[in-house]
Amino acid sequence: MDSKLGLELEIAAYRKLLEGEESRQGLRQIVESLSSSQEQRLQSQVAYSSYSGQNASSSSFQSGSAGYGAGGAYGAGGALGASDTTTRVSQVTKGEMSAKTTYQRSAKGPISISECAADGKFVALENTGRKEENLDGFKIRRNIDGIDKPDFPLDYVTIQPMGKMRVWAAGCRPPNALPTDLEYFDNWGTGSAIKTTLINQLGEDRATHVQKTVYS
Repeated sequence: MDSKLGLELEIAAYRKLLEGEESRQGLRQIVESLSSSQEQRLQSQVAYSSYSGQNASSSSFQSGSAGYGAGGAYGAGGALGASDTTTRVSQVTKGEMSAKTTYQRSAKGPISISECAADGKFVALENTGRKEENLDGFKIRRNIDGIDKPDFPLDYVTIQPMGKMRVWAAGCRPPNALPTDLEYFDNWGTGSAIKTTLINQLGEDRATHVQKTVYS
């Protein structure tokens, strides 16, 4: 997604350069205009990131749960409860275009979806509790831009206390992966609106991870 966004932004910048050349506008003037616009957007982004990072840290402290702090890493905390949620906002600006991505996760118990790779390479689960959790019969469900991916069943799967595991996309599992890691039968996929859900044997949602990207 980062590579795709970068290419789109560069294409937009080159298009503006070509349009300026056609209208016989000086190349130097165009470059200075683009540089000035980008500098202003970067300054706004720094201020916005600082503000959103402070909000995320404050929310994590008040709820006592594991959450994103400033810089995008999960902070230390207790196990996620029935109504605990964490949210992170990131913004990328280049030239005349920008993309804002919001990540939100929640869990009803100690098992949470700690991370979903933006390039669709893996989905990570984490046990924030103090005892082993059996996920036999659970499923990972993923919806991308309104389209459901096939469910992935977690048969005979357990996660140790404070342990983690990843379900890698087909062909993406590295040689140094944990022995407990599994492999999906397809690519997890990418998109602008992605919802990943952990479902138990009764069909109940036990954890969710939502990613939304808005381009402007």
